Amino acid sequence: MKYGRKLAKCPGCLPDVKGAYFDKSWDADGNDVWKCYNCGHVLPCRKSPVRKAGRTAAQSKAIERIKRAVAENNTYGDPENYEFKKIEVKDLDWGHVSMVTEFGRKGDEGTMAALICRDYRHFFIGPKGGISMVSAKDGKKRVGLWESIHCITR
Repeated sequence: MKYGRKLAKCPGCLPDVKGAYFDKSWDADGNDVWKCYNCGHVLPCRKSPVRKAGRTAAQSKAIERIKRAVAENNTYGDPENYEFKKIEVKDLDWGHVSMVTEFGRKGDEGTMAALICRDYRHFFIGPKGGISMVSAKDGKKRVGLWESIHCITR
């Protein structure tokens, strides 16, 4: 059963030139291997490192930076009258963190301001603390805190 292909040097048939096709398959023990299409030589596959569960220190710092930057950017010089309505942080399967924020005026529940004046943002934080966001307006990916929030706070 094959599910991948690469072009590489084969110690069996082409040791000097990258000209042999390798198909990804399994050996008798069930391990992933690369098998030469020409001569059948088998090379082991590299194992990718397994990441520990939980957030990294860089992700925790990025979450605090985002909270501070959203609050500074959206208070319009009047921080006493604004608050976070919702902060939802989830650990995703592939090592990233998803963070959803909702920010608005204090006491706006049940008014039109609650519907149209609140700021909603969805951030993704990588294992090394990189911040990105997809814009709802044009669908483009914004990378970094400056692009995502339009203000820098360190």
